[in-house]
Amino acid sequence: MNASFSVTRVINSCVLLQFGKDAVLTDPYFTKRWYMNWNEPIGMKVSQLPRLSAILVGHSVFDHWQIGSLESYEYKDETPVFVATKSMERSARAVGFKHVEVLEWNASRRISDRLSFEVVAAQHSAGLKVNNYVLCTPDLRVFFGSEACDLEPLRQYRDRMGSSCIDVVLVPVNGFHLFNLLKLVMDGRDAVEATRILGSKTLVPIHDSQKPIPFLFGLRSSGADAEEEAKRMGEEIEVVRLMPGQKWEYQQ
Repeated sequence: MNASFSVTRVINSCVLLQFGKDAVLTDPYFTKRWYMNWNEPIGMKVSQLPRLSAILVGHSVFDHWQIGSLESYEYKDETPVFVATKSMERSARAVGFKHVEVLEWNASRRISDRLSFEVVAAQHSAGLKVNNYVLCTPDLRVFFGSEACDLEPLRQYRDRMGSSCIDVVLVPVNGFHLFNLLKLVMDGRDAVEATRILGSKTLVPIHDSQKPIPFLFGLRSSGADAEEEAKRMGEEIEVVRLMPGQKWEYQQ
């Protein structure tokens, strides 16, 4: 029997991915910060987390990386944390995580007897290296790109793996811009195109929680734009928009 798969949104790019008995947390963020202007609440408490099989993080900017908010998590001695940079490794160890590893693009690791993952190229955003991830079971492949911006690395991955290489895609949709000039993440149209490139029929939008800050951070899109683009393209791509704390189960 195929193992179940579910996604529970927490906030921004922090989601809980459950592959049967294996639970993977992404981009931990569980404490409100004065400098983050969210348009929604944090959808889960640390005490509600299961024992995690792994924590995967895309990069070190503060809206993705609040490892200190997991200080009360009780399984730090045994839960591996996989990160993109050395500074992230140091901060995770300072909080008490014992098994922390910096991974480069194209690295792969096995989490359990049924779950493994590969690090997929993303980009260097504002000078910081960003990791994408593909999580794999014998029956399912899930793409997670918390700060994904460029489509070309996804085309290269598709060309290497085949035209229908991914079942579920999680990528940004808000088109976040710095100083209204530098585009840092995908917008809704890019997200749908990324889903098409990877051969998937299911898009779960992430990175859609921020409010703009005039003259500093700008937003040009949302999950609603992804829905509109999927309809415009006329392809059978389902856009699954989740509220914080909402759990969605994938039907194979």
